[in-house]
Amino acid sequence: MSAEVDLEFHHGETWHILFSAKDANGAAIDLTGGFVQWRLVGGVTMTVSTDDHIALDAGTGGTGTITIPSSLYATDFPPGATYKHELKIQTDAFGASVQARGLLTMLPSLFDV
Repeated sequence: MSAEVDLEFHHGETWHILFSAKDANGAAIDLTGGFVQWRLVGGVTMTVSTDDHIALDAGTGGTGTITIPSSLYATDFPPGATYKHELKIQTDAFGASVQARGLLTMLPSLFDV
């Protein structure tokens, strides 16, 4: 089940993206021992995962946080543009599922001028 989720961030800030993995009936997917990836695509591609910038919450609630410091995107994803993003989960019990996709708009920051 994939939800359309459009995001909007200012260039130069740290992004904190909360997510909740659910099955087709809206029940939480247990992510214990699972693997989660988030991808941002523009002129280049950036992928982060539970190996680096995604933290899963304890328990079986299917929630987590993606944390993206500006050092990961500032050079390759300039402000004033819109990019595509996608969140994918993989667990032994549930399998693979794209949970969210949409557009990410990168706004210029007044602190960048």
